[in-house]
Amino acid sequence: EAQVRAARAEGVAGEPPAALPAIVSDVHAIIDRGLDQLRSTTADALLQPRRVGRAGLPSTTLGLLFHAAEHSTRHVGQAITTARVLTEDTRVG
Repeated sequence: EAQVRAARAEGVAGEPPAALPAIVSDVHAIIDRGLDQLRSTTADALLQPRRVGRAGLPSTTLGLLFHAAEHSTRHVGQAITTARVLTEDTRVG
């Protein structure tokens, strides 16, 4: 339920919109939480069965970590694009 609320909140612009330093701070906090989760995941837990989403699709902890890594790549791109828009830096590369 908390994840659903957080996902919905991501699509709502703040009033006023968040400033770049606040966005960068949030991104750093999220990355730190992810790294903490990785550090606390034991090798024994990697093949434990997990259910994903509302449909409860079958996976494992390792499968979820792999998916999270792929998914986070897209979000890093979004964060970079947002930073460029907020700084009006539209140069490529």
